[in-house]
Amino acid sequence: MAPPLKTCTQLSKTGNALNHTLDSLEQRLNNRPIARPNKDLFSHLCRIHLMSEEEKRGLADLKQRLQERVDQLQAEVDLMREAISVIDEKLVGMSFKRANELETPQPAPSEAGGEKKQVEIGEETVPLTYKGTGLGKVHLAGSTMTIEPDPSLELTAATRPFDAFFVRKIMEGMREADTLSVANKTLRPDQILSYDLEIEGPFIRRIVIRNVGGRDRVKEIMNAAGWTFSTMVQNIRKQGPSQQK
Repeated sequence: MAPPLKTCTQLSKTGNALNHTLDSLEQRLNNRPIARPNKDLFSHLCRIHLMSEEEKRGLADLKQRLQERVDQLQAEVDLMREAISVIDEKLVGMSFKRANELETPQPAPSEAGGEKKQVEIGEETVPLTYKGTGLGKVHLAGSTMTIEPDPSLELTAATRPFDAFFVRKIMEGMREADTLSVANKTLRPDQILSYDLEIEGPFIRRIVIRNVGGRDRVKEIMNAAGWTFSTMVQNIRKQGPSQQK
């Protein structure tokens, strides 16, 4: 509900009083000019006060969507930098050959056409880290990958950028890529990546991902999860843990 009209009147009086005070001060300083607020400042403030609740909610929603987009783009930049770092490490000390000296790899019979095969991964449990900080663990078994954040971190699905980046960008992006492969007849429908989020109260307990597809995807998902969890921890610290529960 908009404030009464006297709010704008009070703002106008405040502006006039401020200008009168600055006039007096300039005279005491031998007419040295003093920086003043924009003459339209108080009218702008009045318009903000007179905005409807619906308009305010619309601006708040727009701000949230813009922030989510910023988080997505920042996540992509960080992952690209990580990839560049890995490539740099591989290139260090590597001896290069001319193009005509490189052997052209021949595709294996099973890869020369037709459907892609799911790569089975041996069973193992590895720590999930980001820049040396432990964030949880990852259990690999066959074509299934289970990510369990450290319970002490108390990560919630509502904390940015879990939904905007990890779920929508990474998980949904991979699922859509698999769906396209099915349409191109290079993947069977039962090989499409799927995932489940196991939430206990507000907290993320585990993420179960099926039909991962191979070691390259495992590494990509682990890098994305590590960056996401690390960023979530930073956001929780900024807002205070009481606001996350």
